[in-house]
Amino acid sequence: MQDDYGNSLPRSPSPDEWASLCKWVGSLEDGLAENMKVCRRTEDNTAEIIIVFDSVKGAFKVLGWIGQIAKPVAAIISLGLATWGVVLAVKAGISQK
Repeated sequence: MQDDYGNSLPRSPSPDEWASLCKWVGSLEDGLAENMKVCRRTEDNTAEIIIVFDSVKGAFKVLGWIGQIAKPVAAIISLGLATWGVVLAVKAGISQK
């Protein structure tokens, strides 16, 4: 059998070929169902890890904020300690020679 352009058309499959094809599709569906079970099991197992990673992400954000606050505080403390050191040096009578 040919179409209007002279190309041959595929023949219809025999009943045995249909049965074989249906069996093959059934095995694919079974394999897909098993694969979905494994995927869901993997998703359930990794859900806690994702929660931990999200928590760590939030912790790093908070630590970044603490670091932004700590920089000026450290500068103020070091300025105070340097001033205190100069005052103690002057009280002890240490002078430059």
